[in-house]
Amino acid sequence: MLFRGVELEQQDLEVLKELESIVGQRFLRVEDISWKTKMGFTTEKGRVTALAISHFQLNEIPEPIRSLVSLKKLYMRHQRISIVPEWIGNLTSIIELDLSVNTSIFLPDSIRKLKSIKKLSLIINDYKEFPNVITELTSLEVLDLSYNKILTIPEEISNLESLKYLRLTENQIKTVPYSITKLISLEQLNLAGNKIIDYLEPLEFLKARGVRVFTKVYDSP
Repeated sequence: MLFRGVELEQQDLEVLKELESIVGQRFLRVEDISWKTKMGFTTEKGRVTALAISHFQLNEIPEPIRSLVSLKKLYMRHQRISIVPEWIGNLTSIIELDLSVNTSIFLPDSIRKLKSIKKLSLIINDYKEFPNVITELTSLEVLDLSYNKILTIPEEISNLESLKYLRLTENQIKTVPYSITKLISLEQLNLAGNKIIDYLEPLEFLKARGVRVFTKVYDSP
């Protein structure tokens, strides 16, 4: 079946039509989605592989999305979502998930089933605590929790052995745990705009290892 000029499996076509009905706007087929994409999708071999629905003030992630079994990227920025549904764990092909600018989103335990996820963005979500379930996403390479109100980095951060980029810009972090030095793949750590006053030794250790560490806003890339 054709949808926006591309052949789609019936199941995925029906999902996109239902999502258009929920949002009240038409999808555009794009080459790739990004934080700028408002309403777009990409395909591969008749299946939807990336989806962006942003700036619509939705209160929840629409249930039809759970049927997109080949989905690799999901961007739902600028909504009013406060809870990620348990079924998110069934989207096991996900490699990128962007839920930035929402409402202190609660991440369910089922999110640990996303064994292939490489990028997670939760910018501006009013978090006061680091969502601990994230530390179980051991395939993560990019984690962005910038512009929240996080006070501490959990010791369990060391579990993220694949992590290359950790962005915690503009939070309220004062100390850095020694366990952060166990992030063997880390290339960049951004702590600009925090209130770090103690435990600077782990940061010096990371710098000596060649990690780019930013603690001042004017130093931040």
